[in-house]
Amino acid sequence: MKITRVIYMLLCCHLIPLSVLGQIRFEATSDARQVIEGGYFDVTYTLENAQGSNFRQPAFKHFTKIAGPNQTMKTTMVNGKTSSTLSYSFTLQAKKKGKYSIASATIQTK
Repeated sequence: MKITRVIYMLLCCHLIPLSVLGQIRFEATSDARQVIEGGYFDVTYTLENAQGSNFRQPAFKHFTKIAGPNQTMKTTMVNGKTSSTLSYSFTLQAKKKGKYSIASATIQTK
C-alpha cells in the first residue's frame, strides 16, 4: 500500500509542469530621480520570465560609466510557479549639470 502511494506521488510530480511562466517584461529602473553634482547612481535593465540574448545598452552620452554592465540571473519557485529575472546594471555619473534622459536598451527573446 505504501509503495503504491509513493509511486503514484512520483508519477503525479512528473506530470505537473516544472514551470508556469508569468508575463514577459523588460523594464529600466534607477535608484535616483535626482543626482547631486559628482554623485553616482545606478540604472538597471531587467528582463522577467524569458531568456534573453544580445543585450544592447544605450550610449550613456552624458554620463561617465563607473561600472557595468553587471549581470545578475535569478530563478524563484513559489507554490509551484517559477519566475526568472535577468538584470544588467550600470553605475553612472553625470558629466555636467543638466536635465537628462537615459535611452532605452534592447534585448532579444524567443
